[in-house]
Amino acid sequence: MIVCQLAVKVVMEASLVDTLAAHVSKSLLREPVLAKEGLGCLVVLLQNQKEGSAGPRAFERLSSMPALVSTLQVMAASHDVGPLLRYLLPHLVHAGFTCGSGETQTDQLAVLESVLQSVPLTGGLDRTVARLMLDEYLSQTEHSAEDMSALDRRLLPLVRLFESRYCAALDGVLAAHVTDLSSSEQKHLYHQFLSLSMSSGKYQIMGDSDTSLLLSLKHPQPSVRVTAVDHLMDVITSAQQQSLDEVFLKDAVMDRLKDDVPEVVSAALKVLEVLLDVLDPEDTVSSLLSLLHRGDLSVAQRWLPVLTEAVRLLSDPRLGKGDTELLQKTGWRLLPFLVITSSSELRLASCVARSSVVLRHPLTLNWAQGDGSTLNVFNCLVRFMQTVLLRNIYNINTGT
Repeated sequence: MIVCQLAVKVVMEASLVDTLAAHVSKSLLREPVLAKEGLGCLVVLLQNQKEGSAGPRAFERLSSMPALVSTLQVMAASHDVGPLLRYLLPHLVHAGFTCGSGETQTDQLAVLESVLQSVPLTGGLDRTVARLMLDEYLSQTEHSAEDMSALDRRLLPLVRLFESRYCAALDGVLAAHVTDLSSSEQKHLYHQFLSLSMSSGKYQIMGDSDTSLLLSLKHPQPSVRVTAVDHLMDVITSAQQQSLDEVFLKDAVMDRLKDDVPEVVSAALKVLEVLLDVLDPEDTVSSLLSLLHRGDLSVAQRWLPVLTEAVRLLSDPRLGKGDTELLQKTGWRLLPFLVITSSSELRLASCVARSSVVLRHPLTLNWAQGDGSTLNVFNCLVRFMQTVLLRNIYNINTGT
């Protein structure tokens, strides 16, 4: 109580704060029944004094306290334990990254894992821990390959645990740090740290570039975006696909389908074809149809191959997967492309008319003659307009 009153009323010298924190921590080892009161006292002390005033002595004692994590978990349900966590976590992370397998270091690593598992990291603490882990790893420049291998084995469950609970924080730190790597050694360590993560692929630095796959996909230079999409294809078709999570894959492909450069979109369509079994069919159909509506036919020489490829993918049997309703909806949304208002639209209309999704549509089932290898686009247009007219008359008469 006296320590709390002092901490609230005056700003003390760092040495005094360190001494008080060490004595309170020591008393908790002697009187474990006072765990909640003692940790509450430390929270008040650290909250009202200058950050960094308390040294490592209190940490060494607290990390040996059996009820530390369970007590923090109970306290966090109704109180802000952030000040104490802000003191403990840097020490715990540093201990976890210290090469060696001593009993004390093993115990401290177990404490860190328990904190990550049981105590919520709020107020930006999740991002702080992510930054601390990456910074600590990038500082391991003096260790042998054997030491680094042992470190990786020890850290793997810790990184995976943190990623499972605070994925957004880890993503943000990894994305922000990739442009700060100043040497090849740091890039190598960065990639080694990425290998511990489940979503490492999107942050891998591409070749001699200073940008990651994630940043390259959004690079202002179209040639870099094309290279990034090609690299994405290489990752997907290799054993590295597990390093890319499904959400990232979907966002990466769909974003590049919205690109304003046909070469980038063309590369994205190749990736999309490989992922047709993975992506949601309705989202895929919607994206492809949006591409057809967005394509600039005034520069048909550049865009037409992209648009015809989109039409071909809309007819891919994997996309429908037997969903008759989705196929019919797709057919209805393709029919307007048969309406020709300029010469540049003729080739696209011909492509749409020959697509299997249109040929299988109930309204156009008998349009093809013979084996369906050739179609008269003009006749298709006339039949289409007749069908629309009859449908409108039917809707008016039935009131639907």
